[in-house]
Amino acid sequence: MASGELRLLFNLEKDPIPGTGAPTVRQFARTQNQRLLADFFSANNELGRPLIAPPGIPDDRLNAIRDAFDVAVRSKDYLDEAERQHLDTNARRDVEQEADFWAILATPAEIIKLAENYM
Repeated sequence: MASGELRLLFNLEKDPIPGTGAPTVRQFARTQNQRLLADFFSANNELGRPLIAPPGIPDDRLNAIRDAFDVAVRSKDYLDEAERQHLDTNARRDVEQEADFWAILATPAEIIKLAENYM
């Protein structure tokens, strides 16, 4: 992209990807249903590969897992290895992930039905 040989037309995430100069597809939505549909289809991009735990896990364990994850994905070794492999890292805080997860579950039935037309 930096050389101009490749130009990103848009991205599927809710927010534009910094450095690409490309809008998010959500910016082209004209109605609330179109925005909800774009959000539904971009959900896998937003969530990535979430780590989940069973219901009822004690708060102290959950917090220990969350803290350990945060330390691991911000460690120099992790970031150096990701750079060596030319991988982007975009680990998100658990509260962001959880909010996105519940938003997906709250997708109205009519939007899911509409999405079926595009699958």
